[in-house]
Amino acid sequence: MEYLRFASLAHLHLDYYTRTILEEGLPVDSTFGLLRPLNYGSTSTLRSLTITRCNFASAKTLFDVFSALPPSVENIVLQAVHFDVGAFLELSEEAETKILPNLKGFEQQLFNYKFDLKSLLQYFKSRQSYSRHTGGIESPYQPDSLRYVSVSCIEAPSWRAACWQECSDIVQELRDDFGVTVRWVSC
Repeated sequence: MEYLRFASLAHLHLDYYTRTILEEGLPVDSTFGLLRPLNYGSTSTLRSLTITRCNFASAKTLFDVFSALPPSVENIVLQAVHFDVGAFLELSEEAETKILPNLKGFEQQLFNYKFDLKSLLQYFKSRQSYSRHTGGIESPYQPDSLRYVSVSCIEAPSWRAACWQECSDIVQELRDDFGVTVRWVSC
């Protein structure tokens, strides 16, 4: 399928009806390799990715998917995609380069699931820190592109309140120190 390229694709929506694809692994190179420009020096036009209906995704597979995306991606939306945020954070910290370097917006929509919002916000905080300290060497501050995070959770009101209370300091720091707006949608 090397001949097939999506040169002008701006938005990609992946809708999974079975659990196995992101749990057992997606052929990332063959799937997302098609989104890379065919010629060196060309740029990809892909700006947003939406993944829906994947109840539980492997953190490693999700990390591989995000790593394989072209740097042009600015927005990620995960709808009913639950994953181990702590494991994803560990993989991100071990990575040599920052994945999704131009990410501006991230939306997570959950359905009746206790989500590790604290770790997710720590990940976004680490993206900001990565801009300041590259490879342990102090470098001139390069602000991260991320500016907007939205989390919505349906049918878990008691968890929402407790989680928001626990994460309020991180949310405040993301806003005050880095200019990242975190929106908490109460459904």
